[in-house]
Order: sequence, then structure tokens, then C-alpha cells
Amino acid sequence: KYANMPETAMQHYITAKDYAEKFDIPNLCGQCYNNLARLYLEYNDLETGDFYLKKAVNIANELGDSLIQSYSYLNFGIMYKKQMKYDLAIGYLTESYQMRAGNEDVFSSENFVPLWHLADIYMERQEFEKSKDLMYISLNNPKIQEMPDYLSRIWYKLSQIYFNTNMLDSAEFAGLQSLIQARKCLSMLRLENTCKILDSIYLAKGEKQKAAKICKEYMDICDTIFNSQLSDQLQKIQYSSEYVEGKKIVDQSLSARNISIIWLNIAVVFLLVVACSIFLLILRNRKIR
Repeated sequence: KYANMPETAMQHYITAKDYAEKFDIPNLCGQCYNNLARLYLEYNDLETGDFYLKKAVNIANELGDSLIQSYSYLNFGIMYKKQMKYDLAIGYLTESYQMRAGNEDVFSSENFVPLWHLADIYMERQEFEKSKDLMYISLNNPKIQEMPDYLSRIWYKLSQIYFNTNMLDSAEFAGLQSLIQARKCLSMLRLENTCKILDSIYLAKGEKQKAAKICKEYMDICDTIFNSQLSDQLQKIQYSSEYVEGKKIVDQSLSARNISIIWLNIAVVFLLVVACSIFLLILRNRKIR
């Protein structure tokens, strides 16, 4: 939910962590530690990320929880990848993938994530065949076919691999497939990356018109997404304004209702007092007679 709002996500995870620690819920603690570690790694705060990862691993070992352990190994792999300690990264990412592959019911399409990072490392090491094989393993996962964001990333990676090995036709095909999926998930990042690689491919092939066309298409899509997001924001603002105004009206109505009830109660009490006074006066007159 807060994928594009990391600071908000971190606040929620810290709140959840504090709650889990206070009420001693180890599973939730482990999940929060992993999620916080991932966010700190994204911020390149590797020391804090490492701190939470070790806490998550300790809980996973105590509980024998493969879910927490797999995510911890994934995050360790990402951390070592950022530090360019590729051998350590490969070890942790491979371990994470193997644990996920043995538990399809739990992880399913998320098996792709460690494979993606492994493919990234092999690309950095110029081991393109290994990188390509991992992406095709991901592509053959039936669950991935339902996830355009993942598909866009896979085809983009394949496009990079083919481009770096000078297989420009295959690179173009993979890039266009990535673009199709990026349009579906409306991801600015996926669109930008895909259009950049396609632009490089067309320029390498000497097809400047196609390069210009892909650049224009990218700008048009960006405008569409921007306008759509702006419209959503305006609707939220309008809804918020309508809610505030509506709440004011309701509050005013409730306030008026409460005042009416108070005056009604006063009137009833007054009438009761008057009735009692009249009744007592009548009794008194009868006694006098």
C-alpha cells in the first residue's frame, strides 16, 4: 500500500514493531524487523539494516519459521549486493530462493525476487548466460503471468542481456514485451527504464525514427499517468472537502437536535411543576372547605 511512500511505511512498521515487542508476538516482530531492514537498505543505511536483519534471523531460528528466514536471507543478499560482496550475496540469495522453491504455497510468484537480484549480480559479472537462464526460470512461473509489474521487469532484464550480447533483434522483442507490461501496470519507473533500453537498441540498429517514436510514446504515457494521478488527487481533495462540509452539517444538526431535546426536557419539567402546584392548590382548597 505504501510502496511509493517509504517514510510512511517506516512509521507504520515501527508502530507495528513496538506493538509486537510490547505484547511479545515473535512472528510479527520477525516480519517487522525484515520490513524495516529492507527499508533501511533502500535508504543505504546498511548498518541499521544489518541490525534488524540479525534480530529477524534470531527469531526465525528460535521459531523454525522458514518464511521469516527466507526474507532475512533475501535481505542479506540485497545488502551484500549493495556492498558488491557478490559471493556472499549469491550464497544468501540462492538459499532464499531454494527455501521459497520448496514452499510454493507460501511464496508462489515471490520466488522471482531472489532470482531477479541473482540475475543482476551475474550481469555485473558479465555472466550473461546465467543471468538469462534465471530470468527464463522466472518467466516460466505460471503465477508471474498474472503480474504485469514482474513481467515488465523480467522482459526488461532480458532486453538488457540481449543488448549487452549484441543480439539486437532479441533485445528489441524483449523490450517491446516489457513495454506492453509496463503500460498495464502504469509504472513510471518501468516505462522509463524500458523506453531508455529501446531507445538505445534502435539507435544501435540505426533506426532513428523508431527511437524518436519510442521517446514520444514515453512522454505521452507519462502525461497520461500524470493526468490520471492528478485527477485521483483532486478527487481525494474533493472527497475530503465534501466529507468536512458534510461532517459540519451533521455536527450542526446533532447540536441543534441536542439543544431541542434540552429545551423539551425543560418544558416537560416546567409543566410537571405547574401541574403539581395546581394539584396541591386544589387539595388545599378542599381541606379549607
